[in-house]
This record gives sequence, C-alpha cells and structure tokens, in this order.
Amino acid sequence: MGGMPSSPEARKIRRTPALRRKPYFFLSFLFIFPVFLVPADAGTDRGYYTDAKLAVMRNNIEKYGWAREERAAILAEADRWAGYDDERLRALVIPPQVPRGYEVHNMGCPLHGLEINRRRLYDWEIDFDRPFKIKCPVGGEEYPSNDFAAYLASGMKDRTLLAGGYADDGWGWRRADDPGRAYWFVAYYAHWSMVKFLFPAITALGKAALVAQDPEQAGRYAHKCGLLLWQLAVHYPGYDYNTQSREAREHNPRYTGKITNMIWEIWTPDSAGPAYDAVRPFLFEDRELQKLAGLDGKGLDAFIRERLLMEAARCIHSGNGRIRGNYGVHQRSLLTLAAVLDEKEKHPTSKEMVDWVLANPRPVTDGDMGLIDALENLVYRDGMPFESPGYNHGWVSSLSDVAASLANMKVDVFRKPRFRKLLSWPFDITVAGKYEPPIGDTGDMFSRSRLLSPATCRQALPYVDDPRMACVIRRDAGGGRGLFLPPMDELLDRYPPGKTEPIGVRSVHFPGYGLASLQSGSEANRTASVLSYGDWRGHKHADQLNLLLYSWDNPLLCD
Repeated sequence: MGGMPSSPEARKIRRTPALRRKPYFFLSFLFIFPVFLVPADAGTDRGYYTDAKLAVMRNNIEKYGWAREERAAILAEADRWAGYDDERLRALVIPPQVPRGYEVHNMGCPLHGLEINRRRLYDWEIDFDRPFKIKCPVGGEEYPSNDFAAYLASGMKDRTLLAGGYADDGWGWRRADDPGRAYWFVAYYAHWSMVKFLFPAITALGKAALVAQDPEQAGRYAHKCGLLLWQLAVHYPGYDYNTQSREAREHNPRYTGKITNMIWEIWTPDSAGPAYDAVRPFLFEDRELQKLAGLDGKGLDAFIRERLLMEAARCIHSGNGRIRGNYGVHQRSLLTLAAVLDEKEKHPTSKEMVDWVLANPRPVTDGDMGLIDALENLVYRDGMPFESPGYNHGWVSSLSDVAASLANMKVDVFRKPRFRKLLSWPFDITVAGKYEPPIGDTGDMFSRSRLLSPATCRQALPYVDDPRMACVIRRDAGGGRGLFLPPMDELLDRYPPGKTEPIGVRSVHFPGYGLASLQSGSEANRTASVLSYGDWRGHKHADQLNLLLYSWDNPLLCD
C-alpha cells in the first residue's frame, strides 16, 4: 500500500459536500455497463488466482530469472513463519480484548521523550519472539515491565502479574506526575505486530502455497495460512476500534474501525482475501486444522468465509465506516472480496459488491460514492481530484487498481474520458522536467514530480494509448512486472524508446482545478512559472493563490 501516513487523520477523506451533485442513475447505468462476474476458471475453486493467472505465474518462473528470485523471496518469508509450531503461530492473532494503538504517547518515550522520532514516526522496535515488549529506539530499554502475555493468559484478571515500574494492563501505564494520558506500550505492540507480522505472514504463506513446487511443502504452507485465517475468523467479528483503542479512549470515541482504524483496516481484507483464495482447496483436506477447529472441511471453509471475509465485505458495503479508506481504496478491497467469494446467495452477493463500487445508490459519505458518479462529482473535468497534488496521487493508484479489477470482470472504465485524464495529470503537472508544484499538503519547494508508478502504468497501458506510460515502465528496473502478470514485451514494442517527447516540459492549464504552467527553455535551462488559483477542498492551505518559479534547475519561489 505505499508509505505510512503520519496519522490516520492525515489520510482521512474530508466529509465535505461533493463538488457537483448529480442524481444517481443506478439502473440506467447498468444498462450501459452490464455487470457480471467472471466465474473461477474450470478445475479450481479460485476466483482470484484463476487457472489463467496461475499459468502465467508458472510461465514467468520457467522463463525469467526475476520471477525465480521473487518466488525464492516468497518462500523465504513463508519459511520464517512456517517454522513456528501451530500454537505459537496462532499468537500472531491478538484477541479483541487487548487494546490497540498506533502510537505510545503524544510525547514519545517516558525516558527519552520525542527524541524517539528523530529518524521517523512509529520507530519503537517490536519482535514476535518478545511478545508484548517494545524497545525504545534511543536507549534500547524495553516496556512494559510486566509479562503481559502471562497476564493475558490469566484472562486479564490476575493483577499480581502487573509487576515493575512500568506495568501495563493493556490500557497503558501512567506517570505519577502526569496521570492524564497513558503510555500505551501493550497497545502499540498489539497494533504493529498485527500490521507488521500477521498480515505479511498470511500473504506470504498464501502465495507460498501457490509457488511451492513440492506438493507436500505447498500443503504445509497452506496449513499454516489456513490456521491464521481460521484464528482471525474466530475473533474478527469482535474487533471494535471504537471501544478497544487508544484513539477511542483518549481522542475520538466515534472513530470507527476494527483491528485498526477505519482507514488502515483495508489491510485485513487485502491480505486475507487473496490468501484464502490461494489455500481454499487445501482446507477440505486439512484434517489437522479441521480437528483443531472442530469443523469438517466444508464447515471450516464456511466459518472463514462468513466470519472473516463476509464480515469485511459487509463493513464496506453497508457504509458503517469500519472499513473506509481514501476514495478507491476500500472499493478495490471490496472488488477483491467479490472475486474471491463469488458469493451468489448471501448478502451482499458478489454482484451486489460490484454494483456498489460502480453505482452505489445510497452513499453514506462521499467516500462511498459509486465510481461513475465520483468521476463527475469528486474529480474535476481536467482529471484532478479535489485534494492537494500529493494526496491526489493516492486517487490515481487506487482507482487504477479498481479499474483493473473491473476490467477482469469485463467492465471497462479506462475508456471513460475523465478517467483517462485522471491517469494523465501526473505527467502534465510536472514542470521543468522534474518538479511537482508544492501546493497544499504536497512536499516542499524541492519536491520532485511523482509520475504514475510502474505498477499503475502496467495496469493502464493495455487500455490507454499513452507512450509516457511505456517510458515509466522502462525506467523502472522491474518494468512494472509481477509474478502473476503477463510479460509486457509485446506491448512495449509498440512504443520504441526515444520516440516520446520529454515529460514535464509543456505548458498546461487545469481550468477546473485552478492550476496553470508556462514553460520554455531547453535541456540546458528549463524555465517555468506556475500559477495556482483554485479552490479545491482537501489538504489545502489557507493561501490558495500562489506563483511559483523554476529556472536553471532550481525552484526559486515556494508556497
């Protein structure tokens, strides 16, 4: 998912009125774009890792060294987790009664204060082999002083186990001289161990079950992955961020979510959905896991589907806010669940999930608006969404994922003119060949332009004829390639190197967004001026009128 934001609030969609409200022509839209799901390929029970995708994977591994290296990396990560016995591995899933918090305290460490942030935020060290302990990155001391794992094993009842000067019962330790705000040692471990250990373990073990060449080895990875999915399904309905987090206790009791806050909660379906799809065929034969769960194969499969995947799907589809990222992020997650579940009976069915993404008739917030309406109401006519350029990049990445998922279901939104503009503005906003205007919450005056990522270009180029995307793919050592993606060689041959004009040297006007650039000069001296005069709503600064100058490879004026 890209780099961590400084806080969940920093990435939250602002609940502002839409730029321009339009009625929701739900039924008429469906006549224009018929929606249906491509069923899992014959011979598998998989809807995400289809036979066609697995054939591509095998072909890549056979032909390319980079694919064999990627497989080796997947197996190495999976071996890390498969090396634990089942009882220990299950501890990756921390039960709901243990509070979670993405930060320990507003003022940092009890001994070293904010010095812990000298490198980056969230820099406390955690280790799965040191459960519920966090280490200060400055002094190396560990917190809390008590053995919280033992306290948890007592049902969080034996308070004689809360020993030492920094004891934490899950709800934090308080200074005697400042009892108002707690230091959330245990909650920090609980949050980040799920994010840094559990979700990557589920992902790696699921993929390893697909790429392992030995059937017995594949079954071992699938068992470990299935174990984690089952254990997560045991607890997932009980996670409630409103009542179980530092955020709720100290800042905002109405901030929703489940394991994490609502924005980061997409990590759960994004890891669990594809992993379940990968190991599902193994669940019906895994007698060891069935015995542990007290279920037969069919019951085990239904348990994970209902309590984990359908629970996540309902959180998104209902608009209850427990899983809601920036626009496009939870839509992408729901489409993944639709493909994985191929649900035809229970609400929401997979078809209802796809319909919700395309044309949700009753959005609770702008963040739940159907894609077709969002392109008209949340994206200006020149392709720019309504936030600062830095945050608008997230829209492009997420919505290209959404469009690619829809294309797999035979629904093509890439051909919509405004969607094409959404994909092109990162190229057009670039000035002096390398800079991005630092307006609103977008970097500093020296900010280099962030073009479309190779992965985004890889998704879009088959549908959008833009030679600049081919340039980006070629610049990247990986070329936007992926183990489960067909090679790009034939497509790239259509765009010979050297025949594309330089990126970011043309004058451009964004009349809807309110941004214009005037550019001149040659490679020896690119010169540009930028006028920002718009009134977009998200992540803006109070001074919206700005003039920027660039010359001799230097920015001369800043916001």
